[in-house]
Order: sequence, then structure tokens, then C-alpha cells
Amino acid sequence: PGFTKTVGTFSNTTVISNFSSDVHIEINFELQYQTFVGVGASFTDSSASLFHSLSAGVQQKFVESFFGPLGLEYTLVRVPIACSDFSLRPYSYDDVPGDVELRYFNLTEEDHKLKIPLIKLALKASTR
Repeated sequence: PGFTKTVGTFSNTTVISNFSSDVHIEINFELQYQTFVGVGASFTDSSASLFHSLSAGVQQKFVESFFGPLGLEYTLVRVPIACSDFSLRPYSYDDVPGDVELRYFNLTEEDHKLKIPLIKLALKASTR
């Protein structure tokens, strides 16, 4: 089992059906309000921890399915700065009061062992 990838296009054709509805949707293809950048996921401490608990084979399938050319081809990833509500423990990158020059800034074990390796795997699988 896996994903079946299909590619489609939109056209300016009108489809008339026997479906009765009070809803009328009009699409103006000449007017654009925003640009679609891509679709992605979030690499949090908890999601990265769960990922690393998988077997190597399942990890590879996961990365290929979401980031690879035969998968969903995610193009964006959100990575929280320091801990978030999906962290395994509370922490920050600099716990020294008054350290405005960030002399004690330091990434944590969660970054080095969980999130950064997952980011590297996603980058390696992506062809974009």
C-alpha cells in the first residue's frame, strides 16, 4: 500500500448538471489575491520523537511518501524555535537572565538528535 499520485489541471469550462442548489459560485480566473507557495508539515519535538521510534524501513517510507517525487512532495516544514506545546519538556535556547548578546545561546538535544536529522532526511528525499 502507498499513495497513488494523480495530477490534474483547472480549466475555464462550465459544467452543467441536474443538481439543484441555492449556492452559486463564480470564479474569476483573471483576479488573483494570493500565491500558493506549497503544502507541508511541522517537525516538533513530539513528531520527531515518534518518527525516530519507527523502524528504519518505515522511516524511509514515511520520508519518501511525504517529501519524495513519488509521494506528496511537501515543500514546506515548520520547525518551532525552542520548545512548543508539542515538546517533550519545557526549555529555551538561552536561560541566562540578561544575556542580550546571546553568549549562552545553545541548541538542545531535541534539535541535534530529533529535529535536525529529520530535516536532513526530508531535504535528501526532496527533488524540489
